[in-house]
Amino acid sequence: MGNATILVVDDDQDVLDFVRIGLEAEGFRVVEARDGESAMIAFEAHRPAALVLDVGIGRPNGIEVCRQLRQVSAVPIIMLTARRDEVDELVALAAGADDYVTKPFSSRVLAARLSVRLAHRSELLVSEVLRFRNLSLDLESRHVCVDGAPVGLTRTEFEILALLLRKPRRVFTRAEMIDAVWSQEWFGDYHLVETHTSRMRRKIVDAGGPRVAIAVRGVGYRLAEDIEQLAIA
Repeated sequence: MGNATILVVDDDQDVLDFVRIGLEAEGFRVVEARDGESAMIAFEAHRPAALVLDVGIGRPNGIEVCRQLRQVSAVPIIMLTARRDEVDELVALAAGADDYVTKPFSSRVLAARLSVRLAHRSELLVSEVLRFRNLSLDLESRHVCVDGAPVGLTRTEFEILALLLRKPRRVFTRAEMIDAVWSQEWFGDYHLVETHTSRMRRKIVDAGGPRVAIAVRGVGYRLAEDIEQLAIA
């Protein structure tokens, strides 16, 4: 994804320099920010294709910046942290992050993760609306609605839901979901699939929609609980 602009946000100049050099070597254009306030300004000014966002920045912190951006954009966000803590990881994903990288890390791996995210984002979509009961998903506009009211999903949550809606009677293994949503260049753990899927399900149910993305023990996920539920309302 050469020439794509990446906004990198970290309060450590050494980290900024390391990431910038690595990403520029892979053909990316890098814009830097050192705190949450300047990150929001840079986002508005440059409209980057993706963000690399440190959790521990200030004014506001990375989690809050991620939450704010998710209200206005589905741009891919990869969070950076100095701690390998599952709670931190879950908080970042719940805020809307697409991926999570622990320091120290390889700049080439980071560039590969960004390329995967950007490749998915740039895929051409067929104009099609998928429906299940009072839930609809528009592949072209990337809008998800319950009874016509929009539901805010992240890019990853949207892709998981679209996968299940396209083949509602199929049970997808976690490996198949990773291949379809993240591609074969996967660097995370299987529990990230569960985190994104459960968060997507909760948003839809909270909006008054059907309970979707049902776990099939020992296998993976399917769209709905019972085969009878799969009749389109």
